[in-house]
Amino acid sequence: MKKLLKDLIEFKTVTDKNEFIKCFNYIKDYLKNSNLFFKEYTYKDKMSLVISNTKSKNLDIIFCGHIDVVPGNSKQFKTKIEGNKMYGRGTYDMKGHDAVMIELMKNLNTNYKVALFLTSDEEYGGFNGTNILLNKKGYKSKLAIVPDGGNNFNLIEEEKGVFQLEISYTGKPAHASTPYLGINAIDKLMDIYKKIITIYPLPKSDKDFITGVNLGYIQGGDYINRVPSFAKMGLDIRHVPSDTKEDILNNIKKIDKNMDIKILEQSFEFKYIENNLSKEYLDIAKKVLKKKITISKCASSSDARFFYKNGISTIIMNAKGFDMHGDNEYIELDSLDKLYQIYSTFINRWFMIPKFIKTYDNIIFFAFNKVNDKYICIPKMVDDYKGRSYQEWFDEKNVLSKYFSYFDGLGTKVYLVSESNVIETFNPIEYVDEKKYKEEDKSGYVEKIVASINDYFTISKDSIGIEGSHVINKSKDTSDIDVFVYGYDNSKIIQDNFKSFSNYPNIRLFNDLETHLYAVKKRNCGFGNDLESVQNQFNKRYYGFIDKQQFSIVCVPYENKEGYINLNRKLDDNKPFKKKLKVIDDKYSSIIPAIYRCIDDDGNIYTIEMYNHYGINQARNGNYIYVEANEYKNLNENMVVYGFWNKNERFDVLEGSNYESERLLCKKLKKNN
Repeated sequence: MKKLLKDLIEFKTVTDKNEFIKCFNYIKDYLKNSNLFFKEYTYKDKMSLVISNTKSKNLDIIFCGHIDVVPGNSKQFKTKIEGNKMYGRGTYDMKGHDAVMIELMKNLNTNYKVALFLTSDEEYGGFNGTNILLNKKGYKSKLAIVPDGGNNFNLIEEEKGVFQLEISYTGKPAHASTPYLGINAIDKLMDIYKKIITIYPLPKSDKDFITGVNLGYIQGGDYINRVPSFAKMGLDIRHVPSDTKEDILNNIKKIDKNMDIKILEQSFEFKYIENNLSKEYLDIAKKVLKKKITISKCASSSDARFFYKNGISTIIMNAKGFDMHGDNEYIELDSLDKLYQIYSTFINRWFMIPKFIKTYDNIIFFAFNKVNDKYICIPKMVDDYKGRSYQEWFDEKNVLSKYFSYFDGLGTKVYLVSESNVIETFNPIEYVDEKKYKEEDKSGYVEKIVASINDYFTISKDSIGIEGSHVINKSKDTSDIDVFVYGYDNSKIIQDNFKSFSNYPNIRLFNDLETHLYAVKKRNCGFGNDLESVQNQFNKRYYGFIDKQQFSIVCVPYENKEGYINLNRKLDDNKPFKKKLKVIDDKYSSIIPAIYRCIDDDGNIYTIEMYNHYGINQARNGNYIYVEANEYKNLNENMVVYGFWNKNERFDVLEGSNYESERLLCKKLKKNN
């Protein structure tokens, strides 16, 4: 974070638009691998950048900072470190705090919807930055955090409002030797100013939280030897909430009816609004800092007032620094670390959103939680970043051995991956455009591939079937379409002619590389641990694409005309089903969909058609499996759709065993006499 801050300081973001552009581009590049969304806005030539973990503008928490700074000499844009202090323009106001928030966004792991506002006009009032984002662009949140006040972790409960006036007076000119013949406009303004500060005495310290008036400029006269007939002065009034702008204006008007008053700028005050999130934040800050949080008031104004005006609870709390806008501005580096710890503990204290992570050795894991700096995850193969992926475990060339692993009952090893080994993270839902991520209904492809096989291989549609997921209208749930072809002769036709199937319109077959990679991915998925075994299993089916949809043909020879599955099955209606079954035939269990024949204690025979075999391998104990499912009816036959996942390391067939979703399709046949 120290280097990040050093780099931010070197951008001279005062008035030069190019410097702002370069600074914003640097920040975006710094966060480019963090699975965040970036939205840029420009209003009246003032730029703003919104960085978020969601596309929504309805947020839980908004962090707010600004990258513009007040002018400084060239040396102030080169940082200097002395002990724990980093000196430079903007170290305290507020690029030091920007660095903390940027680093937080880079390492964000939270269920909260979070955004970071970075604007470029706070030093000019914030009207074209934060004000626009909230009141024109529609952003809102439950809590805002604006680290732009409250030195050394004080909580600001009030900030003064801003009321800028220009007061002018028209007098009467005269020669300098006869001032009694004229009316000196400058004298009149000075009298008015003295009366104003009698009503509103100047504050003497930070503890003197009262309305204060600063005489910013006074202009008048044209010749040294003439009584000035016109003069004007600029007043910057910082008022407490109890002194309203209306009251201040009326009090000034009563002083002299001949003056003219022009309102240059006005902005409302700030008050801290407490809610549950702000209370949780303060509780965490207290624990991290190991001290009671001091409540204070602030004479200056910040962009927090725009959140307050919109009824949003806002935390104003700074790290420790000194000499804001001065020649010796600095920030204490260890206090920035404390602030980051507060933010990180607060924002990441929930379980993180499940995400994919990519390590330095190009392994992709599915991370479902995080403890301290360790991701808890399982290996995952991802075909692309468009939402389609295979949930399959693998360990090619033993590369996973470097990560600590343990069994937690999921039926495979769960790995702990250190945050330092991660080079990329991405949200499986929001990383891509929602329209692209939306699952496609594959029912049209099902009809198309069946018709293509029927036409090209001249195989009767009565001998062609599809996997059970499509039968029960779950086409959207599967990554590819599995097609059954029954009969020895039909299987031989497929075997002898499949390579030429690519000549058929819209059909493309796997190339050698795709075949090898696909087989490699199937390791540790029930196909065997060595590549040769996997390849043998892989070769029992035939893979290709129809248009862009992947399909596979499974040849299932049968010894009688009926076969194992009624290819014309149509499932409807369902009710709970729960039984312990004995496996009596599993010769087709090595293909997907896996096919088993089972029998219950009453002698009823079942055919189990399973289109993902992880579950059966875990639920099977010797010759028995435990079935807990929904039973579907088809004419006089009972159909069962079964879902389980073994939560324990071993299979348990006792009543009440609890399994989660892995799909099976069971067909109940008539009792075998």
